[in-house]
Amino acid sequence: MALFHEMSVRCSADRVAEVEAELNRVNAIAVSLRNGDENERNIDGEWTLTMVIALLPEQADLHKTEVALSKLGCDSFHVETLDESQWREHLTRPTPKLTIGPFLIGGSLSNVKTPQIPLHIPAGLAFGTGEHETTALCLDWLTRQSLSEKRVLDLGCGSGILAIAAMKLGAASATAIDNDPDALAVTATNASKNEVDLTMLHQLDLESNYDLIVANIFADTLIEYAKNVQRVLNPGGTLSLSGILESQSEQVKRSYSDIQFDSIEVRNNWVLLSGYKQ
Repeated sequence: MALFHEMSVRCSADRVAEVEAELNRVNAIAVSLRNGDENERNIDGEWTLTMVIALLPEQADLHKTEVALSKLGCDSFHVETLDESQWREHLTRPTPKLTIGPFLIGGSLSNVKTPQIPLHIPAGLAFGTGEHETTALCLDWLTRQSLSEKRVLDLGCGSGILAIAAMKLGAASATAIDNDPDALAVTATNASKNEVDLTMLHQLDLESNYDLIVANIFADTLIEYAKNVQRVLNPGGTLSLSGILESQSEQVKRSYSDIQFDSIEVRNNWVLLSGYKQ
């Protein structure tokens, strides 16, 4: 049975992006954020101290990772080794409901009466429950777009939250792409829970075309996919890129020469770039 390490560390809010980047360098399978100060009553994501919780593969070098994170000012290290069944039990723990724009996000909303748009997204192995700054930035951005009759692509879909949100905002269709089969399985489950139809693919079809693309993946992957993303985006189509640190934004922009970027949004060192294809 597969084993995983659940590592939790505490850091200041201004180091969260660097901590997450370091965890992803050691192939973290999932990363979530919690308030790191139980005495602080602040809104989600705007904490003075943040507890970062990562699921690491069995072969991860825990000592080397702790040393690297200590250099970023982390403390309160805790590591627990879990088998797959124990980890899946952890995933069933209640998750807080989040409000982002018009959306109410949570794992169990079936009995909740709300004027907001419900997004039934439980915790899971796939990235994207709305807690992370980049997911929140993308959701905020989507709510400001006119999606009626638009063909939408969610590249690196994780939990499928962005594709599902696009459909609930009136998109004509949404395609969710991820090279992780677990992510596509989670997306399929979440689409069913939210009663939306998605097209799910494990790689980009270069003969397809889209009116709007949202890609919430890391900078290196965004740069690698730049040529193909621009190819499948229709002229005049809209593009949103996130999963980018502030220090990486100019390098990413240079890779998308067909895109006229007209907006940059920043939240806790994470960036969303958006623009249109010329």
